[in-house]
Amino acid sequence: MMEKIEYLEIHSKFYDLLSQTSYPIERYISYDKYDIPTGLAKGPEWLLFTSQAKKFIREILNSINQFYSQIIRLGAWSEVLDQYEDQERFNIVVEIIEPFASHIINSVYMIKGRIAFVVSSLLHHTSCLFDTDWKDTNFKGSKFYFVQVYGWLKKFKEYTGSAYKTDKLQSSLDQIDDETFRKITKEFRGRFQHMIPPNIEVGLSGMINRIEDKNGNISYGIGGQKPLSLKDILPHLNDQHEKCSEAFRDFWELLQEMLDVWQSERPNI
Repeated sequence: MMEKIEYLEIHSKFYDLLSQTSYPIERYISYDKYDIPTGLAKGPEWLLFTSQAKKFIREILNSINQFYSQIIRLGAWSEVLDQYEDQERFNIVVEIIEPFASHIINSVYMIKGRIAFVVSSLLHHTSCLFDTDWKDTNFKGSKFYFVQVYGWLKKFKEYTGSAYKTDKLQSSLDQIDDETFRKITKEFRGRFQHMIPPNIEVGLSGMINRIEDKNGNISYGIGGQKPLSLKDILPHLNDQHEKCSEAFRDFWELLQEMLDVWQSERPNI
């Protein structure tokens, strides 16, 4: 554990660097333009739908905007780290940066999953309007898996007869935590949650690796995986933030189609 004076000195450098950091503030998504008029439809189901939708929208925007703030802060920590070497550098990574960076990298898939859950939940309630055989008990929210969102998008596409907005959102979701990002981060998220992830900035990992070839033959390799570099992953985190923002905007467009269904099925007249 670092001494108090050293710990405060490091955070002071971080604060100074962060306060001098310039960034495009327009990348934060405004809350004001994403609101749902309550008078579009009527009935208890509509009240439930709009209450959920408003809450979901705010939570997703919070997640995306916080993700952007965290990327900016991680960039400042990267600059702080450049000022140290050897044991001091190791201490900063282990005690401060690694937990924070791990959370940010994992946030990419977390945001993807939250958008998918929100889309699925709202499409479920909307489906209850146009499909008389569809029951509220059909949606198992407590056992939600990301891939389920594809089924909900397909169901809504079949009802509306229009594929543009559903396919556009599906494409946007597929670009979050895509193959390129997983490769750059060396499958960090999956390994962090299910295996052993690569280190961040310092230390080798995976000294002994189990290898299975296409014929099912098993061998073991001895080597080591280099740690992730903050400077290498920061541009890709920024790219993922843009993709999360784009997915939210595509979700908002799809939500307008859902609102059209509510106006048609539960008109406020």
